[in-house]
Amino acid sequence: MAIKVKLREKKISGNRQSLYLDFYPAIPHPETGEPTRREFLGIYIPIPIKHKKRKDKNGIEKLIPVYITTYSKTLLKQILKTI
Repeated sequence: MAIKVKLREKKISGNRQSLYLDFYPAIPHPETGEPTRREFLGIYIPIPIKHKKRKDKNGIEKLIPVYITTYSKTLLKQILKTI
C-alpha cells in the first residue's frame, strides 16, 4: 500500500507555525516501533501580518494588524528549498 504524505502546519506560541509531515496510513516510529502519523520537522516560520486601514469613531485612519492563517503551498515549497 502506498503511503500518502502531506506537509502541514500547526500554530504555536509567539505568532509562529511549526511544520510537520502527516502520514497516512500511520508508519512505524523509527525508535519505538509504534505507529505514528506525524513527524515534526523542527522548522518554525513566522505567521505573516498584513495591515488594514480602518477608521475609528472619530474618522481617524489607523492600521490594524490582520494575521494570515495559512501560507500558500508554493510559498511553503520555496521555504523548504532554502533550508
